[in-house]
Amino acid sequence: MITVYMADTALLAASQDAFKRYEGLLDETRRQKVRQCRNPEDQKRSLLAGFLLQTGIKERLYGEAGQGMPPLPLRYTFGENGKPRFKDYPEIFFNLSHSGDCVICAVSDTEVGADVQKYAGRKDGIVRRFFNDEDRKAMEKGFRQGASYEEMFYRIWTVKEAYMKLTGEGMRLGTERIVLAFEDAERGSAGENAAFVCRRFDGKKKESYGIAVCSYGKTADMILKQVGD
Repeated sequence: MITVYMADTALLAASQDAFKRYEGLLDETRRQKVRQCRNPEDQKRSLLAGFLLQTGIKERLYGEAGQGMPPLPLRYTFGENGKPRFKDYPEIFFNLSHSGDCVICAVSDTEVGADVQKYAGRKDGIVRRFFNDEDRKAMEKGFRQGASYEEMFYRIWTVKEAYMKLTGEGMRLGTERIVLAFEDAERGSAGENAAFVCRRFDGKKKESYGIAVCSYGKTADMILKQVGD
């Protein structure tokens, strides 16, 4: 089971009190990470990432009753390529991403990679440099089925980013080596034994975002939860 928690930085825009209240819900490691951010918007995104992480693991461990608990004192360990894991909960996997005003946290019982991207116009340079022939064919197929350029670009790009985060190799893997096979508009496979789900959604400010989640396990039962509505 994969649960993807989403939040909008508008949650923290009301007042400084709101920021402090959410900061008090973080573990100490994440709290220090927030304080290291120099840019106020980066602080908000980092804070929400930590809050969603607490939300996700408490729900995974204790169900809905976990949301009334104080923050868990999470400790982290890091894989060979720097991918973080929970030291005390090795059976729970997570991945974080943010773009624009949107922050997401994927929590899973298997390795997971997640990416969110705010739609921001044409990216022809990225297509020329990083997309392979299969990617271009997928874009053209999407156009024939009525999808927009942005929709197809971010559908493919977010999956590539999510897959690189799943493996932990990042850009060392090489985006051109990731061959996507779309089963339908949302689901498909990327790389060896990896399934993905990709979604488009509109934020509170009516900006469009693409989300992709990759896992070596099943993605068919993925759940998206908007936090703070």
